[in-house]
Amino acid sequence: MTAVSAGTVVTLSASVKAGGVALTTGQVNFCDAAAKYCTDVHVLETSQLTSAGTAIFKFRPGLGSHSYKAVFAGTSASAGSTSGASALTVTGSVGTVASATALAETGSWGNYSLTATVTEAGSTRAPTGSVSFQDASHGNSTLATGTLGTAVAGIGWPNPKSISAFGDGSALVADLNGDGIPDLVLDNNPVVIYLGNADGTYTEAPAPSISGPTQGPMLSADFNGDGIPDLAVAMYGSPFISILLGKGDGTFATPVQASLPGVASNVSQLVTADFNQDGIADLAVVDSYDSTLYILLGNGDGTFTMAAAPPISVIPTGIAMGDFNGDGKADLAVLDGDNQPITILLGNGDGTFDVNGTVDPGTSGSTDGGLRIAAADFNGDGKLDLAVATGGAAGSSETVTILTGNGNGTFNASSASQSSNGTAVTWIQVADFNQDGAPDVVLADGNGNATVLLNNGKGAFSESYPVVTGLGVASYLTTGVGDLNGDGYPDIVIGGYYDSTLGLYLTQPTETATASADITLPPGLHQVDASYAGDSNFSASLSGALPLWGIPPATTTTLTLTSGGSAVTGVAPGTVVTLTATVGCWVRSSHQRPG
Repeated sequence: MTAVSAGTVVTLSASVKAGGVALTTGQVNFCDAAAKYCTDVHVLETSQLTSAGTAIFKFRPGLGSHSYKAVFAGTSASAGSTSGASALTVTGSVGTVASATALAETGSWGNYSLTATVTEAGSTRAPTGSVSFQDASHGNSTLATGTLGTAVAGIGWPNPKSISAFGDGSALVADLNGDGIPDLVLDNNPVVIYLGNADGTYTEAPAPSISGPTQGPMLSADFNGDGIPDLAVAMYGSPFISILLGKGDGTFATPVQASLPGVASNVSQLVTADFNQDGIADLAVVDSYDSTLYILLGNGDGTFTMAAAPPISVIPTGIAMGDFNGDGKADLAVLDGDNQPITILLGNGDGTFDVNGTVDPGTSGSTDGGLRIAAADFNGDGKLDLAVATGGAAGSSETVTILTGNGNGTFNASSASQSSNGTAVTWIQVADFNQDGAPDVVLADGNGNATVLLNNGKGAFSESYPVVTGLGVASYLTTGVGDLNGDGYPDIVIGGYYDSTLGLYLTQPTETATASADITLPPGLHQVDASYAGDSNFSASLSGALPLWGIPPATTTTLTLTSGGSAVTGVAPGTVVTLTATVGCWVRSSHQRPG
């Protein structure tokens, strides 16, 4: 297969052999072969090798030419390896895309500079042609015509969808029934599953039989090596993680409990990786109840064994996972809730970690656990960096500070310091939203806002796009990311604490071009709009009308003084005098007693 039509579910299958014998345990990363490095946004999926000797990933690729490869991560018994690249072309027609036109003006009293902005969403083609500036008050007569200039690419979320679901905030995107279409998991205390359909709708699946309230953090991985995604769900106030083993149809077996020490827990984050290099998914658990980071090593059947706790001296509130020193072993960066430096833990490949120093997150003030951290190669040098997010409180903008990695487990501290007092950032996710090959981030905050920050490929986030704003302070937002509609662009799922809906925000590329003209309007009020005629790719669109005043008409003003009905030039003190002003066609009179 070298070509498929858009919307087709494609299966990538990888097999790994050692000495001619197929391996049945281990993890395979399916990657974008066109990317220089198989990290972060270039990893399409991480799948487990099964007893059949294969790892499988099903998905709907977007339009265009693609190239894929499989990378075996390796284990303590078998070295890693990489497959050759396989090419695939996805064909289909975008069709005619709708456009939207907006009009703005500067100037006054008849002399104006008009600017029409034409935007399309859903295509990477630029709108072309001209815009007519019209006088709607006079039969849509053309005042001027402007030609669209060079378009500027961007992204948008113009038509959000939603699912009615009352939840506690956490949202997760994963293909739970193996049909290649992403499904949704919502922490509804406990958990609700929505299975995605090819037409973009969702069907609620039977709820997993979880006993007790859930905490919020959850993730998906194949914990028993059967090729079916499972779930790990943190429990509220209980010292264990519920492991839900998938049946392959969106339903789950009775939960297996992965126990934590103590009598209670308050899990703030979960991450998964193969920490002891046995080819089986493990868990790292941040428990803020006892200020501990736990490592749970998977046994390959959905159960876990507690490993030694990493030697940290901070109060962990968040972690980021990655291979920070390039030795093929999973490492951790641990964020401290009291704004202490980030601790770097380098994995030994046996489930234990050594502290490799710290790095200043570049923030000041109390964070109240509000900072969020993520790992990716943000500057494109093949070395993982750290992104620290802060802001969003009291109307302030969210910001991201990049701590560049040196490839040896150390990081460069930020040269700038930013205040994080009262920070409201609640979540950070990494994805390539504009498909330029550079990892971007989406931030959510406790004021009901979600914002995408685009990376320029050099680790700078200069472009900011609001996804949703002002859902309310009760909307302690979290985000999930995945390509919900199979167009190749990652979409955003937003859940709010005690919100009644799960928001589905479909990412669309945009192209924006402008046309300008100077006009002079005759006297009177005019309703002026901008009309884009469209082109072969985009439909026509009309802006709203702006009320603009024309050039003021010429006037003449005369003044007369009368007393007793006769014109006067002088009167005795106390005499009532009438001053009469005549302007154009109307007269205004004023009576006063002169001194």
